[in-house]
Amino acid sequence: MNAIKQLLIQPFMTWSLSSLLVCWIVGIGFLLDQQQHLNLSSLCYAYSLASVCGVLAVVIYNLLRTECWFRITMILVIAAVAWRVSFFPIIVLAGYMTTLTENVFFMFSIKSLIYPALLLNVMLLHALVMVVAIAVVQGSRSRLKRYLLILVALPFGLLAGIVSFVNDNDWEVLPFSLAGEQSVTAEVSLPHSNPYAPLLAQDGYNWRQITLLYAASATYSLIPSDGRWTQSVKGTLEQDLRGVEAFESRYFTLSHFNAFWLAGSVNCYA
Repeated sequence: MNAIKQLLIQPFMTWSLSSLLVCWIVGIGFLLDQQQHLNLSSLCYAYSLASVCGVLAVVIYNLLRTECWFRITMILVIAAVAWRVSFFPIIVLAGYMTTLTENVFFMFSIKSLIYPALLLNVMLLHALVMVVAIAVVQGSRSRLKRYLLILVALPFGLLAGIVSFVNDNDWEVLPFSLAGEQSVTAEVSLPHSNPYAPLLAQDGYNWRQITLLYAASATYSLIPSDGRWTQSVKGTLEQDLRGVEAFESRYFTLSHFNAFWLAGSVNCYA
């Protein structure tokens, strides 16, 4: 009976739940795309839901494979920590992946799949982070595989932790607060230049903030500027960064949400 449960029932339950979550998140993305007056709160909540669903799919898969309370507790703790640490870096990476998919959509004359792609990217990236995090902590029968996994995952994990907590105000359970939505720009702009270079020339930053600036400056040139949605996102982020006063990851998280929202609310990719 245990063999049947492990070989048939558990995989079926896991894949069924994962498929339902994917369809749900993509469906929410389509609803966001169709709204003519999308508000920032709706996008923030939809994004957060997609991130939680990605974590949830992997957590449930692992919980079904164990009855040990210590391991269950460990999985839940890993899930909470990995979700919080990776939230801001995944916003950046998911936005970058969506800019690439926008070019593909344009090639096939698909005009309105930005938010479904964004939310799906978020869900998949959070699921991937959870898979790696649990694999590193739980280990593997092969020591070589575990060491190689740690060798690859550790630098990215450290970098994610550094850029997610660059200011004392970042040490909060939740990675952003909608109470600060009035502090970001309310206008869509087009990109002009790398906004991180002038910031690097200034003094007064701690080592974590400097790390974030160097990482952001190095990756900025990799973001394409061909698509209309992409141009609006980059330009709006540039405007926010040039007027930034609170140099903290929580502000940058909300700033990315704001850019994603404004780029879609003006139907710039329609």
